[in-house]
Amino acid sequence: MEAPVSSKRNVLCILGLLVLPSYAASDVVVTRLVEADEFASAARAGAVHECPGRLAKPKSGNSVRLSIRPDMARRDEPGLSVIVRRKDQKAYILHHSTRTYSEIRFPARMKDLESSFRASMGAAAGEFFSYSAEGDVRLTKGTISDREVSRRALVVSSSMLRRRDVSADVAHDTMLGEAAFEVESLTQAIRAAGEEWMSLLGSPDGIPLSISESIHLPTSVVAYSEVFSSFVTQALDPGLFAPPEDYARVDHVPECFYASY
Repeated sequence: MEAPVSSKRNVLCILGLLVLPSYAASDVVVTRLVEADEFASAARAGAVHECPGRLAKPKSGNSVRLSIRPDMARRDEPGLSVIVRRKDQKAYILHHSTRTYSEIRFPARMKDLESSFRASMGAAAGEFFSYSAEGDVRLTKGTISDREVSRRALVVSSSMLRRRDVSADVAHDTMLGEAAFEVESLTQAIRAAGEEWMSLLGSPDGIPLSISESIHLPTSVVAYSEVFSSFVTQALDPGLFAPPEDYARVDHVPECFYASY
């Protein structure tokens, strides 16, 4: 006996769902708004090295966008994007003002990110640059945009990179968490001679909806926060996670990124 028309339609619907791209229901875009103290940083090695574009940290009022797939992630700031491609073991740093990009191995090696000053210190650099946690991560529960989050807060210190109060509001997501943490960690490491504190906040099992740090200087504390703005689930084009075809490849120069605090 032939199946009823309604049954055929149900089967077709199920088959249609099975052939949908696997990322269609899981890709996420998080947007944050920057709130940051103004800080006049000293002249960097850009005076010696030819640095592409504006590579400073975002300023108050800027937006930061985090685009995440299970195997790829991209962080967009004004003038700069960082892309992680986990399966390909590659990372890209896009300099939009000059339409150039650099490519490094992922996970990144210290020699790809360290400044010439850090490299000159040899093995002793790890002692002076690396962040160490002061105490345990402090966990509190909360809600952001109807999503449960775990606020992870910690004090980290580094002789060269200074003491920092850091935190992140993390929404649980085991599928996207690792890629999200990795692109945030790499962006921090690019700006801090190879060091990052994101991994010290615990397991990469969620999406950081907001992040903040307060840097303790000799006579002041400089606050920097990326505050949650929006969370959108949408299918992301894999082409978003590669350099544009009209961008020229350049060498990565760590001195162009290293912050003075």
